[in-house]
Amino acid sequence: MFEVKPQINYVQHFSTRIPWKDNDYTGRIDNNPRYNVAAQVIPNIASSRDLEFEETNKGKSYEQVGPVKMQSWITENAAFMSDIKLSLKMNHPYKKGNDKFKHFEETNFKMDPYSFLLRPFSWTLKDKANEKQKYYNFYFDLEKTEQMLSWSSAWVSHGESQKGIFDYFFSGISPNNSLIFPYYKQVPFIEDNRRVIAGIGNIVSNVELHEYESNGSSDEINYIWETNAAHSIRIDGKDGFLLLYLEINEYVKKHPAFDVSSVTLFEAAGFRSEFSYAAEWVSYDAAIDMLNQAKIALKNIAKLKLKEANHEWVNIQLEYIDNQLKSVWNQRGIFPGLGSILSSFGVRYGFDVAHHVNTSENDLISELKLYFSGEKETGNEKLDDSLAEKEDEFSGLLRDENKTRYFELLSRLNLSVEQAIYAWGNLKIYADKIVQNPYLLFELTRKEKDEHQVTISQIDNAMFVNPLVENRYPLNKPTKMRTEGDKRRFRAMVIFVLVQAAHQGHTLLSYEQIVEEINKLPLDQKTDFQTEKIEGVLDFFQEGELYVDVENTYIKLKEYQDYKQLVVDIVNSRLKTSLSSEQNWAKIIYDQFGNLQENNEENDQSARDEKATALKILESSRISVLLGRAGTGKTSALGIFASSKEIKTGGVLALTPTGKARVQLENSFKKNSVKAEFMTVAQFLIRSKGFSWNTMAYKMPSQPSSSISKTVIIDESSMLTEDMFAGILKLVDSHAERIIFIGDPNQLPPIGAGRPFVDLINYLESAYPDKVATLKTEMRQGSGGDDLSFAQIFSNSNLVDKDVIYRIQNTQTDNRLKYLQYTDLDELEKVFFDQLVEIADMTNEDDIDGFNKSLGATVGQYTNYQTSEHIDDWQILSPTKFMGTGSYYLNNQIHQKYRKNTVEQWNASPWSKYRPLSIQNIVYGDKVISNVNGEKAYWDGSAGKSYIANGEIGIMADYPGHYGKNDKNSSWYKFRFSSFEGKLFSYTTSDFGGDNSDSKLELAYALTVHKSQGSGYGKTIVVINGKSSFVTKELLYTAFTRQREKLIVLSDLSIEELVQYANDWYSDTKQRYTDLFEVPNIIEIESSKQKRYFEEKLIHKTIRGEMVRSKSEVIVANILDKLKIEYYYEEPLDVNGKTYIPDFTLRYQGKTAYLEHLGMLINKSYKKHWDEKRANYESMGISETLGNLIITEDGLNGSLDAKLIASKIQTWIKNI
Repeated sequence: MFEVKPQINYVQHFSTRIPWKDNDYTGRIDNNPRYNVAAQVIPNIASSRDLEFEETNKGKSYEQVGPVKMQSWITENAAFMSDIKLSLKMNHPYKKGNDKFKHFEETNFKMDPYSFLLRPFSWTLKDKANEKQKYYNFYFDLEKTEQMLSWSSAWVSHGESQKGIFDYFFSGISPNNSLIFPYYKQVPFIEDNRRVIAGIGNIVSNVELHEYESNGSSDEINYIWETNAAHSIRIDGKDGFLLLYLEINEYVKKHPAFDVSSVTLFEAAGFRSEFSYAAEWVSYDAAIDMLNQAKIALKNIAKLKLKEANHEWVNIQLEYIDNQLKSVWNQRGIFPGLGSILSSFGVRYGFDVAHHVNTSENDLISELKLYFSGEKETGNEKLDDSLAEKEDEFSGLLRDENKTRYFELLSRLNLSVEQAIYAWGNLKIYADKIVQNPYLLFELTRKEKDEHQVTISQIDNAMFVNPLVENRYPLNKPTKMRTEGDKRRFRAMVIFVLVQAAHQGHTLLSYEQIVEEINKLPLDQKTDFQTEKIEGVLDFFQEGELYVDVENTYIKLKEYQDYKQLVVDIVNSRLKTSLSSEQNWAKIIYDQFGNLQENNEENDQSARDEKATALKILESSRISVLLGRAGTGKTSALGIFASSKEIKTGGVLALTPTGKARVQLENSFKKNSVKAEFMTVAQFLIRSKGFSWNTMAYKMPSQPSSSISKTVIIDESSMLTEDMFAGILKLVDSHAERIIFIGDPNQLPPIGAGRPFVDLINYLESAYPDKVATLKTEMRQGSGGDDLSFAQIFSNSNLVDKDVIYRIQNTQTDNRLKYLQYTDLDELEKVFFDQLVEIADMTNEDDIDGFNKSLGATVGQYTNYQTSEHIDDWQILSPTKFMGTGSYYLNNQIHQKYRKNTVEQWNASPWSKYRPLSIQNIVYGDKVISNVNGEKAYWDGSAGKSYIANGEIGIMADYPGHYGKNDKNSSWYKFRFSSFEGKLFSYTTSDFGGDNSDSKLELAYALTVHKSQGSGYGKTIVVINGKSSFVTKELLYTAFTRQREKLIVLSDLSIEELVQYANDWYSDTKQRYTDLFEVPNIIEIESSKQKRYFEEKLIHKTIRGEMVRSKSEVIVANILDKLKIEYYYEEPLDVNGKTYIPDFTLRYQGKTAYLEHLGMLINKSYKKHWDEKRANYESMGISETLGNLIITEDGLNGSLDAKLIASKIQTWIKNI
């Protein structure tokens, strides 16, 4: 046992990963183990978890069931609040089958009470250790490490090197001063890819390293990587705390509209690497950021009036945070970045040198001069040599005043080595400018790789050193900030909040919103600004990367103004002229489809007429849109269009936002024997330098288009962000005669900024309606179906059949739609498997053969997967991945039931060639989805590659050693994908992720709705669990339109509760701020004490402020308001135990009437349903004759006779 010695006057802070638990960290099994899937993102837990054992022993202490049984949980920090020691048995991972390690024996290891087990994974990776050794003075011998293993491994397994690394990693521990931040990789209460911080405490003792016991046959020593670090966190203590997320989670379930992120503590923005690789060092600025964030979160928690996390509890934690802030600021000092900047200057062991530099007598540069010249020494030969090597370079630096000042400035910033190397290597040319405005470090790096981006808080902490710190070297002009409202700081903050807004979908913010967002930032220096400030610094803003619309008082990042200008110019110039229309599309369609479908003539004829009209618009327009929901035949119409001779000759370029959509479009074009260039938008833009690999984001292309096609088709356009939209138009404008955007504007808006497709449609509909082609008629037998009627309720169409809700409640839906409500998770499990049996055509829920057949297996003596044709026959969908019953949980449920035996067999023999893959234990026959885009070679002898897209669904059809001992395949897991029938693609173990990398494939029995966009399936089950702010109108519409044959909805919400999401109040698209074609008019709407902001053009708002479905309903509501009649919009009405939702319920002088506004009477099926409903109303004494049913109608052209409506309502009043 070796005690690690601390360094001189140096305090290091730490982070450590912990798993999600549904009760506490005292060392006991979860209360509901199978619902805790968030913990399974930790590979160690996922690969060794015994769910049956946990279910049998739920809630019991690890001590009671035997700690070794729960060892993977304990070593992953599931028991850091245990008040007793827990005994574990450690085995060396390389002991089996390796001579150099076989002397290591099973070793007893005790986890101490109230301790974290810290494992610095990043430092023990061979390549990283080799890199870090340039900057930190620790013992590590790469050569000896390489010699230890007969195979290639990423980890350091040479004992002395392990000790060197661990000693150094822990040497900065200062008991009671070092902070520790436990964090989750995944939690079940928020869908956010940031790490969530569980709490804050101090490390209270130095650590000891433990060796593996040996049988003495070799001198080689190796160390147990788990290291006990005792901490100060106690349930009722005053020296650290855990945020009470379980209690917060219960609150959120009862208040679904509440913004849970306001009470959640996240990793410090810009410091992701410090919350990775299990245990890591945390820099001063990251610690300050999180302490300030914690203050905000705690004050927000106090407002919730929770039982445990009450005011008193909050006040204790706030006092603790203030004390820690004082300590961290003093530890940080004035020059926390000296180690990094020395390293970037080329001084080896820069960090260790920095610990010796003391500025109590001299200023920094004078002191460094003494060290570089050798007049002062550190007393460590290695460090003194490293300084001597750079003496001349430092003398050279001192001759350039600007660079010397820049060097000194960077030393004041708590930069990482990567940031410092970038700032010194790439930005030195701007040294003069940066010295005058240090916030340029943020502005100049924001579009660089994550690890090079300098955060505002890092600059802020250097500009405004906390008054608690003795600062003998305050900044001088020109660097010094005049006040905290200095315009240099203010501009950087404006850019920062606009970058954040773009991630949420907005391309602009109003002055008020900008000031509001800045005032919320968790900075040490307060930020209370007024909007007038913006008007005072307009010129300075314009010099930066900002565009200010002074007249309309909003600001954008300059790049979004550039995108807008380009889009508007190209669109408007194309709208000025038209192309000739030569083709007789009606005849072409007739030749293609032949006679009308029997018993469906009327529907078929109207579908053909729509197509002919649409194709004429596409042919004659230089820019146009083709709209239609799934099933209206958009793709087949395009196939006909692109197969016409003239279009073919000019060439067709077909672009899609996702790889999956690209493959689907390509396959449907092949059916029509249409040739085209098929690319994803990313592939197309990358070819012309329109994509930044640094930020993985789109930018304006700098090279010309790689295509010369005259017709350009962009499918699934609702998924395009404004930067993608602009990039496409810029490239194709030179060669495209016609550009056609296709899609369904009711679907999810893009992930990123803007909603260009919706904006283009609105612009064309109001100014150039002849450029909008719409397909409305379903191509199915009969007229649509209840699944479509149900989905339409969540669309923006004002023609909806609301009575499908009535049919759902009274179980009168057709066989295409089923809605089942469950009460709790146990009932959901039963209902879920019952429905799975139905859609997968199994005999019962234990019919594994039937399950496999539903995925396309042939089942005999052996089960084989020789086709990928059936993978999309059924699909489970969920709005979320980890929250509630998200896709991760549902995949887990299915996998436990139908793949448990295979997983156990694959794990049984330690010598087998195959192993379950990834944290999800993927095995033979598993349905998977690709998480990445990339080309893969075929594995069946045929030459060539295919583009396996993110979102591509496949199945494991072969694996190493599948065919016994003589199987030559020793490392390839082979998959078939639904878009590439007959082809096999190979993956190896390294493709399935590890402790800090994600798997390229994951289970796909259940998918999130976002992942399913652009895909279609035979039958779908959509599982909705609880109300949630993540559920939007567009998300539900997208979820309910993925099926071709049948939709089953399972929800714990009643149909009335779910249908509330059809209101625009829950729209994401309409709450985005953008000015693409018109000046935005953002209006505030209040509903049940909550405010939201909407684009007025996109919503239908009555005088009273309600949001209704259509213009017609606005007119009706406003007439009622004018006549001073009390009315209720869409209030459920119980008729004979059956529920209807009349458009308006009117109450006047004690009498009630119901107003139904009919907009779809030309639709046969709608008219039939209305006639049935009217008869039901009449049987209950509600009718026009009796005067308590008022019926209003749209005219044939969709117009409305307001006078007629008013007179009908007045007649009712008179007759009371």
